[in-house]
Amino acid sequence: MKKFFPSLGFANLPNVVTSIGMLSGVAAAYFLMENSIRWVIFFVSFAALMDTLDGFLAKRLNTSSVFGQALDSLCDFFVCCIIPMMMVLVFIGNSLLVVLPAAFYVLCGLWRLAYFNATASENRPYYTGMPVPSAALLSILSIWLVWRLDIHPTAILAAKIIAGLLMVSHIRLAKGGLWRKLILLSGFIFLGFAFFF
Repeated sequence: MKKFFPSLGFANLPNVVTSIGMLSGVAAAYFLMENSIRWVIFFVSFAALMDTLDGFLAKRLNTSSVFGQALDSLCDFFVCCIIPMMMVLVFIGNSLLVVLPAAFYVLCGLWRLAYFNATASENRPYYTGMPVPSAALLSILSIWLVWRLDIHPTAILAAKIIAGLLMVSHIRLAKGGLWRKLILLSGFIFLGFAFFF
């Protein structure tokens, strides 16, 4: 089988979890087209949790690879950059004032992922810049606040700009630090919010 489909040689548990995260992103895109913000928030939050889980499993099972890193980055770009941008365009509008911050967010996410991949071999004990899944959850928080608490939509645009700047900033976050546990907790909270609030 691997002779005809060589990429299957990288089929391990962490990469399967990453793929589940990507499928969650596809589900989010579907519900976005259906204007179901509740399910979009659910699936993007679930994908962010899968992103945390795949890294944890790769370390524990000692199955880290360049393939897994590339797979993870591609998944992150789609789920955590493209989908949040589309959420803004669908739920707020597509005026230039809305498109520019959304595009800025996507470009910052792209550069953050490229920088991460370019420096991964240095094996630093910290992340430089806010990881893309964390930025996505910050973006979703702003969308949820506008949706549920009737806050002015400009809060979403401000969150996009702030999240974008944090992703490409020099801020250092320890790998596995308290901030990561808070992000994980917020992911579970959003899953709950998507259904009960």
